Amino acid sequence: MPLFYATFGLAVISVAVFMINKKKTSYIDFDTLFIFVLFLISFLSTFFYGKSYFRALFLGFEFNTDYINSGSLLSLIGIQSYCLGSTKVHPSRYRQESKVQSITHKVIGTNGLFFCVLIGMVLFFLTGGWAYYQSIYKNGAGGDSLCVYILLITIVFAIVLVATEFYNSEIDHRYHISKYSVAVVCLFCFVLLYLGNRTAASNILLPAIGLYALFKKRVSIKIFIVFMLIAIFSMWIFQNVRSNVEVESEKLSPIMIFTDLTIPSRTIYEAMGYVDDYGFTYGRTMAIGVVGVVPKLASILNMGESGSAEVLTNETYDKLHYRGSRTGLGTTVISDIYLSFGLVGVVILMYLLGLFVSRSQKKALQLNYYGIIIYSALLSNSVFLARASFTHPVRNIVWGLIVAMLVVTLTNYNAKSRRKS
Repeated sequence: MPLFYATFGLAVISVAVFMINKKKTSYIDFDTLFIFVLFLISFLSTFFYGKSYFRALFLGFEFNTDYINSGSLLSLIGIQSYCLGSTKVHPSRYRQESKVQSITHKVIGTNGLFFCVLIGMVLFFLTGGWAYYQSIYKNGAGGDSLCVYILLITIVFAIVLVATEFYNSEIDHRYHISKYSVAVVCLFCFVLLYLGNRTAASNILLPAIGLYALFKKRVSIKIFIVFMLIAIFSMWIFQNVRSNVEVESEKLSPIMIFTDLTIPSRTIYEAMGYVDDYGFTYGRTMAIGVVGVVPKLASILNMGESGSAEVLTNETYDKLHYRGSRTGLGTTVISDIYLSFGLVGVVILMYLLGLFVSRSQKKALQLNYYGIIIYSALLSNSVFLARASFTHPVRNIVWGLIVAMLVVTLTNYNAKSRRKS
């Protein structure tokens, strides 16, 4: 425990120095959302080591506690690498370049995006989306379904709609964000939350909140902390309601609210044990995030069970010689990278992630439309990425850029048609 406390202390100092160096004026952005969640995943559960409910934080699954300190050190290195990459783009330039507004910027039409989101919602229900997700959360039954792909593309249209509305309002201060856009996005999020699909709802809400904080309203560190605590508590409520979970009285410790974050933290230790037993996967367990850009390609290539979450979950159940229905135990970005490339991979890839995010935010503040799209796609995964594969945001980024390019092309075509007429 003394080594763990020292590691935790270094992590706190590292993040504090990072925040001071970035000179942040608004604290709801990718950096703070991602680091906050990664911080909780990496360190929170170990504070309760030795408590009667410690195993409950990981659904009761055992793990080799010899990896706790090395896992904490690995997370510390990952966080520091991300911070170093993020500070590569000098923060003082943000404020100067955020004021740049070129006269060549044009308002981009959002009517088509609005109707795409609306139609996507309707198709989601018509293809059995409601029954599909209720079945998953109540019984664990799922499988491949058309409604899943419709939901994924509708979420991307919603992200692009949100990003485009903020872009338009920034380049033309006479432009008012469409009430219809706000209504359809809010309705979509409400439906997803009612179904219990917290991840899908957050994919839409986070870009809206993040861009609002980036362009419209500065958010203090106090408001950010309150926001995150309320969000975590709300997600815990949705988790229990959607699956009809009855929380036992002896498990009502406040720490149980954070089980969404503590359960996948176990995979950091499992990944280290897996590498010791079998060696690195050299990107095989990360590839599904890239392959998933092409619909159905993962199924065609039989890669459905090749991700780090699936590999580590199956490894746990195989150790137990269990052959029944398997509850997914998740993964973390640190586990995912380490499983493929070890410590060197964590240092390099987390550094590159910080650099990419910082440059995307810079482009967004320069009012580069595609920069805003990329940063919105990153924001959509800012919370979930800490407990997902390193390549998880790739699909939203690629699909978002394709949709944005089509919208720009259509806007330019309509403008030319009006001039000719």
